[in-house]
Amino acid sequence: MTGRMKYTEDQVKATLAIYDAAVKAKSPRPYVVASRKSKIPRGTIVSWVQCRAGGQQQARSIGKDEVFQELLDLLKKHGAGLSQAEYHRSAKQPGLYKRWWNTWNTFKLAGLKGAGVDKDSLRRTQGGGLRLATDLEGRERQRYDDRIAGLQKQLKEAHREINAGEDLRRSVFRLADQPVDPPQWTVDDSRSKSKPGIPVLFTSDFQWGEVIKPNELDGVNAYNQEIARTRYKRLIERTLDLCKHHMVNPDYPGIVYLRGGDMISGDIHEELKQTNDLQAIPAVLDLTEQEITGIRTLADRFKHVHVISVPGNHGRTTIKPGAKRFVETNYDYLSSCILERELKADKRITFRSPMSGDARFAIYGWWFLLTHGDRIGSSGGQGFIGPAATITRGMKKLVDYAHALGQHVDWTLVGHFHTRMELEYGLSNGSLSGYSEYAKTFRMKPQPPEQWLFFVHPRHGITCRWPILLGQRPKIASNLPAIHVE
Repeated sequence: MTGRMKYTEDQVKATLAIYDAAVKAKSPRPYVVASRKSKIPRGTIVSWVQCRAGGQQQARSIGKDEVFQELLDLLKKHGAGLSQAEYHRSAKQPGLYKRWWNTWNTFKLAGLKGAGVDKDSLRRTQGGGLRLATDLEGRERQRYDDRIAGLQKQLKEAHREINAGEDLRRSVFRLADQPVDPPQWTVDDSRSKSKPGIPVLFTSDFQWGEVIKPNELDGVNAYNQEIARTRYKRLIERTLDLCKHHMVNPDYPGIVYLRGGDMISGDIHEELKQTNDLQAIPAVLDLTEQEITGIRTLADRFKHVHVISVPGNHGRTTIKPGAKRFVETNYDYLSSCILERELKADKRITFRSPMSGDARFAIYGWWFLLTHGDRIGSSGGQGFIGPAATITRGMKKLVDYAHALGQHVDWTLVGHFHTRMELEYGLSNGSLSGYSEYAKTFRMKPQPPEQWLFFVHPRHGITCRWPILLGQRPKIASNLPAIHVE
C-alpha cells in the first residue's frame, strides 16, 4: 500500500494514524481532521483507508441500489434530519455515493423522495443541509402557496384583459401597439426653461348626446348636440387664444390633450335613453368628428399633440359598473381608437390609451395621474363643503396607491364630479355639459361649463392655470323664452 507515488510510506502511516486517532475520539469528520493536519487531500486519505481495509475491491462490488438502500435505512433510523457526519459514521462506504450523486444534498434529497417525504416539507439549514419543516412552517408555506396561486390567477386575468384590448385595436382598427415611452418633446427641457413650458388641455365630461332643457332648470343651463359642438369649438379657440396671445414668449414644443372620460352621455340610465338626442354609437361618431378637427387644429398651431385617454362611467356598455374589462367595453375607449385610426398618418400626433383605465405620465419629469374619478375609492359627502372633501379623499387614495406600487405622483387629475377645483393633491375638472337636472336633484351648487388649461414648466411644475369658461355663468333669468345659453 503505497498510495500515490509522491507520498512516502512514512507519510501514509502518519496520516492513517491521525485518522485512526480522530475515529477513536469520535470525531464527526475524521477525514477532514486527517487532511488538515497532514496537508494531504481528503480524497487521497479516503482511498488509503479503503485500501487498508481491503475495501477497494469491495467498493467495486457495491452497486448504486445497495448504496441507496443503505441511505434509506439510515433515514429510517435517524429521521429526515440525518446529517452528513452521521451518514459517514454509519455507512459502510461513506464516500461511494459520489459515484452517482454529485453532492450530499442531492444524494439525501433523492433518499427523502424515495422515502416518500414531500419536497415542499423540507427546509434548508444554515449550513445548506436539508431538514423537515415544522407544522407551523408547513401551514405558512401552504398559505404563501395559496396566495401566490391567487396572484398568478389575477396576473393571467390582467394579461387576458390587456390582450383583448390590444386585439381589438389590431383586428378592428388595425392599430399597432402603443409605445411605452413618451414623446421626446415632453421630456427634453433643454430649450424650455426660459419659456412658459408645455400647455395641457384637460377635457372631460362632454356628455355628448345628452339633452338638458332650460325650463327644467329655471333657465340656468341648456345642452344638446348643437350646443355641444359650439362649446367644443369655443374650447379649441379659447385654448389657442390664451396660449398664443396671453403668454410671454409663446413658443411651445407641443400641447398635451387629455381625455378624462364620460365623453358621451351613454345609456346607462333609463332616463338618458329616453332624453338623449344621440344614442351611444352616433354620439361617438359625431364627437370624434369634432375632435379630429380640433386636434388637427391644435397640431397646426403647436407642432405636436400628445393625446391621452381614459374611460369614464357613462360610456360603459353594461348597466352596472364592472371591475373587469371595463376599458374595452367602454365607448370612451372606442372613441379613442377611432381618433387614433383617423389620425395615425399624422406624425405630429401621438396617442396613449392605457388598458388599466388610469394614465400615469410625466411632463418634464413632473408626474401626473389621470383617471376619470368614478374609481377613486371615495364618493358621497356633499353637505355645505360640497364635493371638495370627497374629491380630496379620493385623490389622497390615488397618491397612496401609486406610492404603494413605488410610483411617484405630483398631481392627480380627475373629472366625474363636474366641478372645477384646485386642491392639495391635484385638479378636478368641470364639464362641457354644465349644470344638469341630476345636479339639481341633489341641490348641488350650479357650475358653469368649464375645462382646465394649465402649463407645466420644467423647473416650477404647474404654473399658469386657467379655467376656460364655455358658456354663461349660471344665473336665474326672468324671462325663460328669451334665454340663449350655449
